[in-house]
Amino acid sequence: MKIKNAVLRTCYFSLIALLLISWKSNEQLKLNQAFEIYGNVVKEILNNYIYDVDIDTLLEKSIEGMLGTLDPYTEYFNEELSNRIEFLLDGSYVGFGFTVMPIDSMLTIVRLQDDSPAYNAGLRIGDIIYSIDGTIVVNRDEIRQFTHQLQKGTVSNFVIMRKKNITIYENSDYPAAGLSNSELVRIDTLRFLLKRDVINLPSIIIAKLIDEDIAYIKVERFSKKTADLFYSEFLRLKAESGNSLSGLIIDVRDNSGGILAEVVNMCELFVPRGSKIVSTRGKDGKYINDYISNKDPIDIKLPIAVLINENSASASEILAGAIQDLDRGVILGNTSFGKGLVQTIVELSDKTAMKLTTAKYYTPSGRCLQKINHQNKNDTAKETSNVFYTQNGRKVFETNGITPDIEIDKEKTEKLISEFSKNMIFFHFANLFCAKNEFMKFSYEMNKQVYNSFVEFATSKEVLKKNKDIKYLLDLKAGLSESTNDIIDSLFISMQNDFRNMLINDENIKKQAKSILDFEIKSRFYKEKIVSEDLLDKDQLIIKSKEILSSNLYRTMLTNSNN
Repeated sequence: MKIKNAVLRTCYFSLIALLLISWKSNEQLKLNQAFEIYGNVVKEILNNYIYDVDIDTLLEKSIEGMLGTLDPYTEYFNEELSNRIEFLLDGSYVGFGFTVMPIDSMLTIVRLQDDSPAYNAGLRIGDIIYSIDGTIVVNRDEIRQFTHQLQKGTVSNFVIMRKKNITIYENSDYPAAGLSNSELVRIDTLRFLLKRDVINLPSIIIAKLIDEDIAYIKVERFSKKTADLFYSEFLRLKAESGNSLSGLIIDVRDNSGGILAEVVNMCELFVPRGSKIVSTRGKDGKYINDYISNKDPIDIKLPIAVLINENSASASEILAGAIQDLDRGVILGNTSFGKGLVQTIVELSDKTAMKLTTAKYYTPSGRCLQKINHQNKNDTAKETSNVFYTQNGRKVFETNGITPDIEIDKEKTEKLISEFSKNMIFFHFANLFCAKNEFMKFSYEMNKQVYNSFVEFATSKEVLKKNKDIKYLLDLKAGLSESTNDIIDSLFISMQNDFRNMLINDENIKKQAKSILDFEIKSRFYKEKIVSEDLLDKDQLIIKSKEILSSNLYRTMLTNSNN
């Protein structure tokens, strides 16, 4: 009987092996047939298509089409885009240190990296890039070949258009400070010779003490050496506090992720040795790796608050998930993005590579936080009833991202403010105001005079025409009778007064407008780091975090079970 069972088992496993071999053979056959068909299509195009075709372009387009059927994070990098791999890993690139976007069909600088070649040469937010090395540039693809493809130390000639002075509108009850009614906007043409350099985008943009004993560290991205930098900044702040820190705030709002190893190394600083930080599982849920802390932490008792929002993704969610599941701190803000996918850089040749999605990640409690099921792009992961438990027995749920322990809704933006932001009204005013008032750089403050100047700018006819309803109304005037035009003019004046009254008399609109305007003006007068630090005292989420870290509520939240 034993011999019979052994024979049956042998036959069974042999059959399974044969089936697997057969399946693999069928898959290999399909692959071979696909390559043959693809090769025949390419041959036919090259030999018989009526127009000449570049084979490299053909290959790249076919790869892009194939990857386009997968998730949005899988990418192919050709030789020209190979520097993006270095950027993804190191957070650095060779260039000039500015970011542009099309505004009114013109490539406009919207951000300058502190101490970059562009910043040091005197370029400003709001400058319009007209040409580089004699070539007129009209879109970001054209500008990229000049900004990213050449070596450190090479130079390029820029022609920049810069708007100067502010138009002061007639019949103004609130004239702009120090300007006469005769001044109009003019555009100056300026030339700059810029030398390319390595631009390092900082992974940690702010590290400072708040209230003398709470450390605040803003992590912008998880690139190479982020954990080392975080460690050194934490030790600096701890020493600065006289070794008497009462709390730590880690801010990963708007942090889209980065290198998995860096966030694991950062978590190791604050969780006990042997703690599971994250797990990754590949195709069909196949086990790949558990990431376990194998270092002694520097502090396992210091109260920690992690700040997240809807743009916190990937590595940021790993950090928040580990801190939450291990009951090592509290999470505040809004539900995170829900990107639970891991990408791997795969070298295809000396000069090409791809970023391939290879796994999903799971928090220490076992939660998968991936929101979108990319096998069916119209579906999102539903909030399941699966309950997981933190180390202390608190209930947590597998949802579409990390749900914070304390959810704090953002202040609702007023409709008028949203419209002004969309139409770049604050942006344009700040450009013109700062160009005219450079003398205010060391004495600027948001006051009634500055705000009233903005109100007149924002309610002028030319600016209000950016509102589609007002534009439609004013466009009706063409070809109509004089009496009808008088009615339209009266309607416009009435609407203009309504806008002005809202900006002056609605306290919530005024508060939001002043806040955005203050930020835009300071962004042109001061370095980005200084402007960012200036916002901390007004950040409601940081204020709430300080309250929790300094109260008994912190311990209560982490020790009480939700059973």
